Amino acid sequence: MRSAARASAADHADRTRLRAFQAGRLARTYADLLASPRYGPAAEFFLAELYGAKDRAERDETISRVVPVLSRMLPAGAVRALAVAVRLEALSEELDHALVGALRAEGGLEALDAARYARAWKRCANRPARERQLALIVEAGQVLDRLTKMTAVGIALRLMRGPAHAAGFGDVQDFLEGGFKAFATWATRRSSWKPSARARPRSPSGCSPAGRSKMRQRRPRKSRKIRSLCRNSSP
Repeated sequence: MRSAARASAADHADRTRLRAFQAGRLARTYADLLASPRYGPAAEFFLAELYGAKDRAERDETISRVVPVLSRMLPAGAVRALAVAVRLEALSEELDHALVGALRAEGGLEALDAARYARAWKRCANRPARERQLALIVEAGQVLDRLTKMTAVGIALRLMRGPAHAAGFGDVQDFLEGGFKAFATWATRRSSWKPSARARPRSPSGCSPAGRSKMRQRRPRKSRKIRSLCRNSSP
């Protein structure tokens, strides 16, 4: 799918527009995370390396090629982080391909707005795949977070920097080292920051995460009130 998308200039342009739109939307949605001294580096790493507008196909092809070598030089956790990144990018590519098709049916990707994006999202009807995507994102973060607790990993990554770039897989090295530094900041800095639900815009489903939470909280109270009214009005 990737090679076909790169072969078509129109497909590549539409995919780039979609990814830029999604990255911008995430940056606005989680502006509080990006502004946080503690969580900002990890959020920036996510947008740059895991779900940003850049095409990471070449990096992932490099990872597939050098994993046998890296598995002899790095802890299993570091190799797993690379494997999760590749799986996430492959699934994101598949989902983006479907979303581009749906957006074309909605009128194209030029002047893309939230309303058309939401309609196309619903048209795809691929919630199980989206849930797998979220699970991979969480797994990638958890793996990188665990790596920061291993002092030897940080030392090994610094020692590998020169040889990795010389051997032609500097982008893989930058991914691992960047992720390690970003999540090390998360693990070591203490902050009184709390995410603001008010900063969250609505999701493609039409309701913000905070709104969904409030709806879930209100429903039991409303149901009890209705049951009470029914009992009082019954003969």
